[in-house]
Amino acid sequence: MTRQGTARGMVPRLAAWGSVCIGLLSFAGDSPSATVNWPVGKPAGAVAFDGVIEEDAPLAGAQTALFLEYAVSPQAIAYDIVWAEPCWGSIHFPCPPTGTSLYADESRFVVRHALNDVEWKHSLPHAPRGVFRHTCGNYPIDESRFALQQATARRLTVGDIPAIERAARPFDFDSPLQDRPGMPPARVITRDLSDDRIRFIISTQDPHEAWTSEYRSREGKLESLLCEHTEVKVAVAGFEINAKTSDFPDGVVIDRLPARRHAGGRAALVEFAPRSIGSVDVDLPTRIRVGTYDSAPGGLNPLRRATMSNYRGLGVMPTAETVGRRFTSDPLFDREQMFRRHLATWWNRPVVDVDPADAAWLSTFADDCLGMAREEPRLPIRLKLLFMAIASDLMVGNGARADAEGLPAHDRALREAGLGAIADLAAAQVADIRAKWGRPEGDSEE
Repeated sequence: MTRQGTARGMVPRLAAWGSVCIGLLSFAGDSPSATVNWPVGKPAGAVAFDGVIEEDAPLAGAQTALFLEYAVSPQAIAYDIVWAEPCWGSIHFPCPPTGTSLYADESRFVVRHALNDVEWKHSLPHAPRGVFRHTCGNYPIDESRFALQQATARRLTVGDIPAIERAARPFDFDSPLQDRPGMPPARVITRDLSDDRIRFIISTQDPHEAWTSEYRSREGKLESLLCEHTEVKVAVAGFEINAKTSDFPDGVVIDRLPARRHAGGRAALVEFAPRSIGSVDVDLPTRIRVGTYDSAPGGLNPLRRATMSNYRGLGVMPTAETVGRRFTSDPLFDREQMFRRHLATWWNRPVVDVDPADAAWLSTFADDCLGMAREEPRLPIRLKLLFMAIASDLMVGNGARADAEGLPAHDRALREAGLGAIADLAAAQVADIRAKWGRPEGDSEE
């Protein structure tokens, strides 16, 4: 089977996946299941890719798109959050996740926020995980470390195939997996075994731990992987969240939420496509969708979506010491820090109040950002440059150029990337900001 690992969020409204299947080959043995094209891991070393994660948080009424540079190997994962959209709703501190980096291996969990020069270092927990009490995407680091550890423990390797084949034989439907160091004892039950479909249930000693996986392949190439987790909820009081939902468009205080013993009632659908990593031809994930399935027969109610592209091999996997340093080594980093200081000082203030020297700096900075954005092929960097140009123009009273150049380019870039809902939300936030510009918080036009 594939070697997989997952990391789930560690800053507010952040969730990310590291579920990369490194290589796939057909496998045939001497058992009755020899006709099945088992998806078997092929070594490809450390692999990097670009990812876009879209988050929907219905209870919080929030939508977010995170742009990441990701690296993964069987031993570790590492990623940098390069940009996030929309960021206009928190304009004084734009895009809090931007500049966040994570490194995790078999013993360490390191999170760094380069823009604020903050770093957290943790060892992985050893005690069993209790009730998961965070259901609106606000995952603390402790929960993230547990999620990483559990995902690593669940992954299947080539060594597990014999037990799965034993379970596929007549009258032997429940077979233990071999002893796997660092992983809990587990049993497997197979269902719907054919040459293009493998469906099985994995369970552990924990009565709440059971998940069903289904591999589909065509002509020896893996096409999709569907994983479903059983629903286990625990009612937890003590929450107070101000949220807007479809049922309460004017807002409502949510003071009781269902916690989860495990992430149940969810399904994750992974779609694969052939890719080349150096000299190795592999099937790699290009899209992941996570959603609830209890009220959506035949489909998913989307919660998160991820698209992966631009796969490339790495000579060396990033280390805990080097991940995230790309931000501080960027030639634009010092100017970006200066822009953020001006933003915190002058945003939503009358243009006449802006210090003339700061206004001149912002005007030049906007010119430079627009020029760089025209030549920048990388979407997240282009979006960041456009955001900084638009905000700088608005602070110095150059709204005409923002309306004519910066905002249309920003909107077009999001829509061309298939992020129309995010573009609509960003446009609404900008319109709201412009309507309130220069007035005290909460005031509105007569």
